[in-house]
Amino acid sequence: MVAKSQEVNHSVLVLLKSGYTMKGVIVEKVPNAFIKLKLKNEEIVEFKFSEINKIEIDKAETEKLNKIIAAEEERKKQMEADQKEQQRLEAERLKEEQESNKAKLIQEEREKKEALAKQEADQKNKLLREAKQKLNAENRAAEINAITANDYFFMSVGLGQTFIQAENFDHLVESYKYIDPITPSSNITLSNYGFFVDYQKHNGAKKNMVLSFAYTNTSSVIASNGLDLNFNFNTYAINIGNCVYQNKFIQSIIGTGYAFTESVVFTSVGDRTNVLCGKTSFSSVPIYLNLRAALLLKKIPAFMFVKPTLNLNFLDAVSTNINITSGIGVFLRK
Repeated sequence: MVAKSQEVNHSVLVLLKSGYTMKGVIVEKVPNAFIKLKLKNEEIVEFKFSEINKIEIDKAETEKLNKIIAAEEERKKQMEADQKEQQRLEAERLKEEQESNKAKLIQEEREKKEALAKQEADQKNKLLREAKQKLNAENRAAEINAITANDYFFMSVGLGQTFIQAENFDHLVESYKYIDPITPSSNITLSNYGFFVDYQKHNGAKKNMVLSFAYTNTSSVIASNGLDLNFNFNTYAINIGNCVYQNKFIQSIIGTGYAFTESVVFTSVGDRTNVLCGKTSFSSVPIYLNLRAALLLKKIPAFMFVKPTLNLNFLDAVSTNINITSGIGVFLRK
């Protein structure tokens, strides 16, 4: 008969009714039907219960087998746990990698958007700057061009040189008995500075008449016969002229008028300083040419100018006086 405690994985001795004895491990049992044994040589045999006389359990062998099975199950559980842990770690790694890649993609997308936004902003600013520069240039051109069709005041200052051809200075010298300041005939080059105010009246057809007031101071120190001669000429002139050529950048004005000059000559010698040698005044007829070239300033139309003036005098003192002054000035709308 078969004991009820006989279960799978028990080591048993099966006593057959035929007189044979089989030793093995129960691998499958169906009550009242059959039993399968795993023999030592790993062979599986099956016996019907009707063929079995008795089944005896080998407790020592069964206990040993159970320990082996338990150890194997524990090993399998540990392997499964290790495998699950490895899978968990791999899943976490993949998740971190995915999150990192996602964050990287988000960062790259953000950087692309920022770069694109910066590029668009730079392009927009560039277009705005170009439009502003173009508008400023157009406004500037219009402002300068308006000079050819409006009334203006032109105020300017400048520095230059004066070239004097002298014929006779005797009448300039009040104390001629003390010194002989200069030979009867001389050519003198002096420095000058000037202040000019022009009123420009538009005549129509892009032509302008110019009424000009000029103050010029011409002075210099010249050594002569061991003396320091200080020449000082103050010239006041009023002129009238007309533009002979102009566009929005260049003006060329020619005219004539009346000039009044006060001349003073001082000397310094030894302890006698600032001794008055001569003082006089005379009138002259100027012929002047005013060349103006436009500057691109922001608000006020400004011009550089060169202003050669020839003063003709038919008195005894100075026969010709060429004054070349250059400087800068601005147009002020009337």
